[in-house]
Amino acid sequence: MTGNRVDGHLGQFTDNHAGYIFPKRNVTLHMFSQNVMQKYGVVNNIVTVSGNDKHTVQRVGCEMTFRELIEQLDCEKRANTWHPWNLPDCGYPRKLIGIQQLLPCGTNQFRLGSKIALADFRANSKIEDLWPDTVGQAGGSPPVWIVRLPV
Repeated sequence: MTGNRVDGHLGQFTDNHAGYIFPKRNVTLHMFSQNVMQKYGVVNNIVTVSGNDKHTVQRVGCEMTFRELIEQLDCEKRANTWHPWNLPDCGYPRKLIGIQQLLPCGTNQFRLGSKIALADFRANSKIEDLWPDTVGQAGGSPPVWIVRLPV
């Protein structure tokens, strides 16, 4: 069966009686585990990382909206818990919560790419509107690198 595989990888569930049918078209994202822009700083729109920074590989359905992706990545929850100076029920500004694309441009270097926040009109766009399903696929373009925001 290929319907439950994404790029040849089988989804794993701890419950043997559970399953998931994956979308046929997916984008491959590499997400840094921490905000490398904050860790290393940005100079002339370039972030230089150490090369040892951890990341996870995520496969995301092309039909998903950026808003849902941002929510699924817990960006808003993380923003409101990581910034203790926020008063209760005030919430972190939605224009600062989202994802930042990083474009590889050299050894351990990334140029800042598209930034999409919850308050951005593009948050309602589908992922395929910015990144086609060939992203991260053999014969296609390289995977998209992202960082969760806020910084």
